[in-house]
Amino acid sequence: MASDPGGFAIDVEQLSDGVVIGFDQWVEEFGDFDLVRDLFCAALAGSLRVRVDVRAGRRWRWTLERREFGCGWVSYGSCSVHRPWKRGWSDTLVLRNNFQL
Repeated sequence: MASDPGGFAIDVEQLSDGVVIGFDQWVEEFGDFDLVRDLFCAALAGSLRVRVDVRAGRRWRWTLERREFGCGWVSYGSCSVHRPWKRGWSDTLVLRNNFQL
């Protein structure tokens, strides 16, 4: 559930040897539960955001960014589902939750 239309959904799944966490379509597996908890809390509070690249109306790349004191927004990595071969307009959406903790 996102905090509002400009936010993103958060999914967490525990595995036998780690945790998979997803923010919108950005997904990663971690072995460190403390790191997952920190990312989860940051995503709720708005200090974590997902930058979504759109090409010809299709979302194709998701980049997770975290606000770091004194550095601004720092990328934690990207994932994509396909490469946008179509020509057309491109845009970037920035999704950010704002739950009151």
